[in-house]
Amino acid sequence: GRVVVLPEYRGKGMGSRTVTEAEHWIRSLGYRVIEIESRVNAVEFYKNLGYRVTDETVVQSGVFACISMQKLL
Repeated sequence: GRVVVLPEYRGKGMGSRTVTEAEHWIRSLGYRVIEIESRVNAVEFYKNLGYRVTDETVVQSGVFACISMQKLL
């Protein structure tokens, strides 16, 4: 799925809170690594949450240009 915050709510911490809560849930299920395909324009958002780029290759995911990222839990 995608994490998208409506424009009028951006910059209020909702996206990062949502991702953080999802990470807690994923960790509680026993997973230790999260791998995502981030939209190119959201890479910095995920870097600020501790994700790192694992492959610089831009891939098309639906209509979006994406980069592979990972976070160790």
